[in-house]
Amino acid sequence: MKLLSYDLDLFMGLNDEYASKRAAQELVSATNVMRRGELESAGRKVAEVNKELDFKEGMRVLEIGCGRGYLGEVLRRDYGCEVVGLDIRKYPEWDDLLTEGLDLRLHDISLGRNEDLGVFDRIVSLSVWEHMEHPYAALTAVKHLLNPNGGSLAYIAANLYRGTKASHRYREVFFPWPHLLFDDDVFVQFHRAIGPNSFRPAAWVNKLTVAHYEKYVQQLEFDVVKQWTRGTPIDEEFYERFIDKLGRYPLYDLERDFIYLVLGRQSRGSIESSLKLQIANLESRLRKRDERAKELSDLLVESRVEANKLRQSLRVMRESSSFRVGSALVTAVRNPSQAWRLPSQLLQVFMSRGTNKDQ
Repeated sequence: MKLLSYDLDLFMGLNDEYASKRAAQELVSATNVMRRGELESAGRKVAEVNKELDFKEGMRVLEIGCGRGYLGEVLRRDYGCEVVGLDIRKYPEWDDLLTEGLDLRLHDISLGRNEDLGVFDRIVSLSVWEHMEHPYAALTAVKHLLNPNGGSLAYIAANLYRGTKASHRYREVFFPWPHLLFDDDVFVQFHRAIGPNSFRPAAWVNKLTVAHYEKYVQQLEFDVVKQWTRGTPIDEEFYERFIDKLGRYPLYDLERDFIYLVLGRQSRGSIESSLKLQIANLESRLRKRDERAKELSDLLVESRVEANKLRQSLRVMRESSSFRVGSALVTAVRNPSQAWRLPSQLLQVFMSRGTNKDQ
């Protein structure tokens, strides 16, 4: 079978083939809707997140990866929250949105130095974690930024690398998993081929999977309040055509585009209670171990006493005349050449019985 050449010609052919398919059109239209009416779109997003976080007036809310700041503006204006928005680049829209209750800052939480931010009742991050170079460090920061007094929650939605949509090129590339099939230089060639104005650098994303997030959350000892994923059904025909590359990945990962996490941090009181419970369990285990050790020690002493009794009985038995006669007879039967010694051996036994008054 001829091996496929994953070059620009194949890329262009697949894009033309899928441009007319409903799945691609739905994906493009969904992306375009997100770009229309930023505040209206932000309002819908906040409404969805609110189902999990239940925003209340006066809550301190941190948005990680705030972009233009519209989500923070909705939280301030419609929910009465005090909002801090962070991003690693500054947007022109910030100057128009900055007002009391909305603080937009240039800041990367994964680098540390977060002390001046304070703590928050709610933390929100939408489709940002996949772009982080140090996602574990950022999650560590989230744990420290959550209010330790209890009830604080973080909502994280992240694009998964092995899903169909991880290329972040929704408006130009229509077929699934392009980033798993083609190298970056083919993407560059594609953008140059469709027009100089359409070229844009590759959207850098990390390669985290569901398993990575679950491991990180476990290591940091978050309370996982809720976790779910959203994905796209696998195009079986497409998968079979390119199984030489796509077959390297679990189907579980290929059909999952986003992971959603609602994370909590235990309150100081619950942490103390948990530690007390752990200490009590450890003390109980130590007591049981000591009790078992004493039982084993007593059993060892009893075994030694019984062993000494057996040794003494064996010694008495070996010294008895009946045992000596029996031994002499067995030796004579097993070794007839030595049978001539039997009379003298029996005589010695009978003489010793008379002398020692044995039996």
